[in-house]
Amino acid sequence: MKASFSTTSAANDDESGCTSNSADKTIYEEHTPSSIERSFLRKKITIPPLSDHYHHLDRLDPYLERINTSRLTLLCAPAGYGKTSLLSYWANKDTSSVAQIGWLTLDVRDNDIIRLCNYLIESLASVLDDESKDSLYKLLDAHACRWSETFSEKLVALLIERLESVKSPVVLVLDNFQSIQTAQIKRFIDTLLAHASFNLSIVVISSQPTGLSTTKIRLDRKLTEIGVKELQLTESETTRLLSSILPESIETEVMQELVQRCEGWGAGLHLSSIALQRQGLESEVVLPTSVAYINEYFSNEILSALTEQELDSLCRLSVVDYWCADLCSHILGSAFGGEWLKQLSDKLGFIELLNDNGVWYRPHPLLKQVLFDIEKSKEEYSATYSKVSVWFESRDMVSDAIEYAIKSGDSHRVLSLLVKLSNVSLLDQNMATLLGIREKILEKGQDPASRQSIVYLWTLMACSRVDEAQAYIDNLPLDLVTNNPAIQAELLAVNAFIAKSRGDAQLSLNLARDALERLSKDRVAVRVICHLIISNGYSLTGRFDEAKKANRVAISSSRENNDIKLEMLGLYDSARIELARGYLNRVATLVKQALELSGVSIHDLHNIAEGRLKVYWALVKMHQGKLLEAERIVNVTTREAERSNDIGAFYSYILKAMLHKGSGELELAFGVLGRAERFIRVWKIDDVSYFCALSVAKAMLWIEQGNYSRAQQVLADLRKKQQEGYVADLFPLLPGSRELLDVRLSIKTGDSARALEQLTELQRIEKNRAPNSVTSIYILIYQSIMYSKGRKPDRAIMAMRSAIQKAEVENWLSPFLDLAQDIKPIISEIVSVSETATGSFLQALALLCGVSQQASEQQAEQVLEDPISEREKGVLELIAQGLSNQDIADKLFISLHTVKTHARKINNKLGVKSRTQAIVKARQHGLL
Repeated sequence: MKASFSTTSAANDDESGCTSNSADKTIYEEHTPSSIERSFLRKKITIPPLSDHYHHLDRLDPYLERINTSRLTLLCAPAGYGKTSLLSYWANKDTSSVAQIGWLTLDVRDNDIIRLCNYLIESLASVLDDESKDSLYKLLDAHACRWSETFSEKLVALLIERLESVKSPVVLVLDNFQSIQTAQIKRFIDTLLAHASFNLSIVVISSQPTGLSTTKIRLDRKLTEIGVKELQLTESETTRLLSSILPESIETEVMQELVQRCEGWGAGLHLSSIALQRQGLESEVVLPTSVAYINEYFSNEILSALTEQELDSLCRLSVVDYWCADLCSHILGSAFGGEWLKQLSDKLGFIELLNDNGVWYRPHPLLKQVLFDIEKSKEEYSATYSKVSVWFESRDMVSDAIEYAIKSGDSHRVLSLLVKLSNVSLLDQNMATLLGIREKILEKGQDPASRQSIVYLWTLMACSRVDEAQAYIDNLPLDLVTNNPAIQAELLAVNAFIAKSRGDAQLSLNLARDALERLSKDRVAVRVICHLIISNGYSLTGRFDEAKKANRVAISSSRENNDIKLEMLGLYDSARIELARGYLNRVATLVKQALELSGVSIHDLHNIAEGRLKVYWALVKMHQGKLLEAERIVNVTTREAERSNDIGAFYSYILKAMLHKGSGELELAFGVLGRAERFIRVWKIDDVSYFCALSVAKAMLWIEQGNYSRAQQVLADLRKKQQEGYVADLFPLLPGSRELLDVRLSIKTGDSARALEQLTELQRIEKNRAPNSVTSIYILIYQSIMYSKGRKPDRAIMAMRSAIQKAEVENWLSPFLDLAQDIKPIISEIVSVSETATGSFLQALALLCGVSQQASEQQAEQVLEDPISEREKGVLELIAQGLSNQDIADKLFISLHTVKTHARKINNKLGVKSRTQAIVKARQHGLL
């Protein structure tokens, strides 16, 4: 069928940056017996060309590969996440192997069912022959004025019949599906999906929930879903993207700020980079709060979908960091509740649930900034802070009430709220608010005997400002402490906390016990904290049974008083005990159990334990070898902690450094540790555990980098502290990390005697303390490495098999990833002679270490060009047993010179240069 073309306006509203350089065309069909004259905007039915700046994520390929076999593929994410670009990449990457594709970019005019069907048929022009198209048009024209569900089924039946005659797979892409709001059209698409032929796959791209019926398709496992979680760039991917589109002169701080602001949103990263280069800000250390291009994008592409009332309401909400239905009603009026908030979340995207329970929502930081820029131009916006503070107070969420009272500048209100604040609420609060409380107390001055004095001390504890707290206690009047038993008991608890923070485990245990004897029963939170200090002290010194006993008391007391936050802290402490003992599966169970307690109530907005538990959840995933999942969790946790200035951000930084190190990105790992160090310095944290964890993490990276002298100095300093009686908590690093790094350093520097001595001592300690700990797995792996270096391959393999067997019980994969470069040849040999089932622990371990079973098997099956003789095989067997050349000569009754000749020939035939390599290669060829 012939067609003529003329220029017309654009109709493709591509949110992903995929734009066409060609002018839009209108296609006019010739008159045929079955059709009237039709015109089509060509761009609406053309696959969008791929942008030159598209950055493909290889991890999305498995989703793309499932398109042809899925009945429905849903790409649902807000504007700018690259949905259209991803499908354009898939459609254009290899035209020889991809199915025949029909592409239709929808707009609001396509809510007319007849118009939509005309475009739908025309989008399949490359798939259907002229006869099929004519028959479909004829049927459509005949019922154009009297559409019904019966006719809808007839049209679908004819379309399916025509598509079934097409031999190749057919993929129909419906882009911009959020434009479709007509129920009639959605029912038509549902009918098409329900009766789709075996060779038809439908792809729907939308920035809002589609409203299509997907339950049965999901049950049939014929649904592929790609959402924000999949399209969002991880921090590593974001850094690589920014490195490719920004000049080398870009400051590290600027890049980190972009990572934090954009949260993996592709369009935001591209627009920010364009703005930086246009304004010459690449060398600036601090980014401007607002970026004009971002504001413009939100205004034109996202906020334009809102009514004036909806936009005004969101702007008023922008002064609050988190939203819930009741808070919205309080600020905006009774008409603005949960349903309104849910609808806006679906309509815009960029508003996410904090957890699966659906109580609290959080706007994307860039959306919040755009809305706040509009709101702060109004004089009354500061009054909203006071209104929010009153709401939080009415819900007994005193710490949040104080935060917004501080923002409103109402000092009198802040001080009046302080007397209502419990100790556990203080421990829940973010650093900025805690320091705001501290400043307000200092401004007024306080009576040492007042409640504010105790609040001040616990504020310093929550900030880990140990020295300042100690100085304040030292300056208290002696008679005040002596004559006031309640204050004396409270101060014992604070001193126990200080001793713990300074690494004096025994003193913290004694002080916490004394405090428990003197504290009244109604001081529940302080008593629970004391039990947790005791539990932590026992755990750090390897007295796990006593630690568990103290922990059980803490959890029991929390449950008796129905305090969920304290119970979560108890479960968090319990998880730490089990991690030290090596029971990773129990840790996972405890963390899940604790996280299920969070977010079920409106009062659970802030929770110190939840932040730590999320870090723990990421830690579990990392130790189980689920690195991408771990990275996603820790990225979210880091963003939340940074946004609220939570001290838990430090833990996230350390874990991120470990993940970067595992993927070989040492530069990124050092960068993250730099952020951790700045965090400690900016907030003036003087808890010894933070410094020790940071030092161990640095030593780990320096050893990996080959900077042994710096690692040696740091580890020596830590060893000295330990000898002086310091017992530092290294969380989120593994217990015993310092000792294990000592061994690794000795191996790396070639000091085998010292490494063996260290391993022997470490093995003795672990056998008595925690025989199933991850340290015991590391010990076996290190022994394997040393046997391999000592040319004892059989022993190396035996030790590694023992390590694998032990690790498999609790699914510990992280030790093998940590030492992947050192153990890869040994793992390769084990894999080559093992019958590993798909999904087995050994297979997961091999993949994590970069060992391909197929490659190992192919290597094993190779036939040597110059076969090994029987005499050489005899020599090879004895070499594998670890015998020296002289021992082999004595055993075979041949000269030493003959043995050396045989060994040289064996090496030449196997193509290796050493005994160890010869043994590995011989096993791969089945010679041993």
